[in-house]
Amino acid sequence: MQFQGIPPACEPDALNFWRKTFDEKQRSLANTSNMDRVNIRSKNGQHYYAVAIKKDGTLFLTLWLKCATEGDIYVFYPQPEGKWNPHASYHSNGQCHKKSYGHIGLKQKRQPLNSAFCGSEHLGYFTGHGTSMGAICEQSDFDGVVIVDPWVLGPIHGSVCVDIIQPGFEETWTSEFAPKL
Repeated sequence: MQFQGIPPACEPDALNFWRKTFDEKQRSLANTSNMDRVNIRSKNGQHYYAVAIKKDGTLFLTLWLKCATEGDIYVFYPQPEGKWNPHASYHSNGQCHKKSYGHIGLKQKRQPLNSAFCGSEHLGYFTGHGTSMGAICEQSDFDGVVIVDPWVLGPIHGSVCVDIIQPGFEETWTSEFAPKL
């Protein structure tokens, strides 16, 4: 319960709700095959970067970025085909949006990704990580992979922050979510 973020001192009704939700999810996972390796369709000029969780010697893909030849940048979570497809994008013309189920949840106009781009632009904090989808990360599919242990990223703890920065720029902001060193 602690791993899922449920307070141990729940009221009995709340505890029953969470138990029922957990049991339904377990049945759903049992009826769904794991994704295995995510099919990354690389094209000349595109670059892919991943975040993977290393568990029991296997790398599980938890998030990846695609830098398209047109200059657009996409952030994806592994999902089975035909599901809700949550993703964020920052287009070369400065249009930024986050989508799931085909609906735009956030749409903003920011600075274009061209030679005049300066400073940084924040694309988002991405949470809700884990290995249960079974998405295998094949390092050779990506230009770079950040590998973390399971205790670093999980369903309720840890986040991946994606910022687009100007070459040579050093970010100076801090956040309540940033690690304290």
